[in-house]
Amino acid sequence: MTADLAEGFRQLGHGTDIVMERAGEETIHPGDVKAILAQKKVDLVVQLDRHAWDWRHIIPKEIPFACWVMDILPNLFDPENIGKLGENDYTFAFWPGLRDRLHSCGYRKVELLTAAANDSIYNHHATRMQEHTCDIAFVTNIADPGVTERRHMTRTMLAKWAIGTGRK
Repeated sequence: MTADLAEGFRQLGHGTDIVMERAGEETIHPGDVKAILAQKKVDLVVQLDRHAWDWRHIIPKEIPFACWVMDILPNLFDPENIGKLGENDYTFAFWPGLRDRLHSCGYRKVELLTAAANDSIYNHHATRMQEHTCDIAFVTNIADPGVTERRHMTRTMLAKWAIGTGRK
């Protein structure tokens, strides 16, 4: 999803860089973030499942920071951490129930962003669809999105990719 989101920004005309964990590490190295900040004029930082409170010692508070929450991680629901969010900190939830939960925990700026997919890879062109014929394939790493959320995500994805295939 990270590469697909970055490609979406590129298609809109934005320069985009992806900073990832180094091989064998589970978190992004602060030096890699500092290097991007030194090389580029950064207008926005987006990170999956980590919020600005982890980075404000490196990333200036003037640069907007968006966290795309896909997983229910304890640090994202800690009231002390939520209280650290500033004016330029934004949150996107991967499914509607998660958005509601984030609101109820004290997040002020929460919107819904259910999927990002690169149309040049995942498209409904007839020859590509024939390569991947199936009734329904749905894979998620969400711990337990619940029936309502699964239905919402499935409808969103079908509306995007089932058009013209005769498989709605």
